[in-house]
Amino acid sequence: MITRVDVINEALTWLGTPWLHQARLKGIGADCIGFIGGVAVALGISGAAEWARTPDFHNYGPQPQAKLMLLGCARFLDPIAIADVQPADVLMLRFEREPMHFALVSSLAPLYVIHALSTAGKVVQHRVDATWANRIVRAWRFRGLT
Repeated sequence: MITRVDVINEALTWLGTPWLHQARLKGIGADCIGFIGGVAVALGISGAAEWARTPDFHNYGPQPQAKLMLLGCARFLDPIAIADVQPADVLMLRFEREPMHFALVSSLAPLYVIHALSTAGKVVQHRVDATWANRIVRAWRFRGLT
């Protein structure tokens, strides 16, 4: 069984991976969903292999379509209340109008996330301050994690 610690440990090995649109290769390049999916594929999480081979979820522009992102989340992740977030859960964030970014919770109290951030140019981990907390619009859990 894959644990939350397994997810966090794998995610930490992605730190410093360059940000690259539509990529999902540790050490080579990843965007935000490529990082989340890449972690899931590396661990063999339920649905990850199907996600990796489904072109509908990899052919997107610089401004992803929120509807397609939500469809993918509904297909491969379980929705949870933001208040119920635990380490290894996935957050969906909004920067402008539509939700368009994903981050992985790495710790609570204080809340930290790991994500591929274009403005940083790489996969980073940082504390979630008030500005970042206000961007969180949904939360999801990998299937099989409790």
